[in-house]
Amino acid sequence: MGDDKNDKKKKFNVVDRRFWAQGEDADQTEETSPRPVDKPSYVAKLEREIEEKERTLRDYIAQHKQKVDDFESAKERIRREMAKEVERNQRAVFADLLEVLDYLEQALQSAGESEAKSALAEGVVMVCDLFKSKLSNYGVTRIEALGRPFDPSRHEAISVAPLSAGQIAGQIVAVVRDGYALGDQVLRPAGVVVAQDINRQQRP
Repeated sequence: MGDDKNDKKKKFNVVDRRFWAQGEDADQTEETSPRPVDKPSYVAKLEREIEEKERTLRDYIAQHKQKVDDFESAKERIRREMAKEVERNQRAVFADLLEVLDYLEQALQSAGESEAKSALAEGVVMVCDLFKSKLSNYGVTRIEALGRPFDPSRHEAISVAPLSAGQIAGQIVAVVRDGYALGDQVLRPAGVVVAQDINRQQRP
């Protein structure tokens, strides 16, 4: 008898069929699930207009940046061109002044050792030295040539001389006209005489 009662208790289930209980669960399920919300048409229109304005603004900013970059590039290019033009004009002026220096040195050579012209020669020497000093202050320097190997970028071969003892082919053995440079730029190449093995060139 006792076992029958226990079996009946285990099989006993309670089902709540009250409509309000089911309705409460249904309401809770609906409240927790997201519902799509339709925006008013004027809000969607405003959002589209804002997006369009932002896109236009970004385009304007990009164009402005490009214009600024182009302007800076143009300024830098003009600055470089002006610097090159100033340098070219500067070299041309100094190259012309070198002719004046040549005349002064020729005057010294003409004066020689004559006592009658010693006073004039001393004056010319002073002017010549002052002129060279002024050129040096502007960065104009004389190109070293005598005894150096011939360099076509800095020397101009006026003539050639037979190779003598102790000399090597291509060595500068005399300077006919001094050359000058402004920094790394050659204003005027040095006119030189270059030693060559003439006998070797004449061999068959």
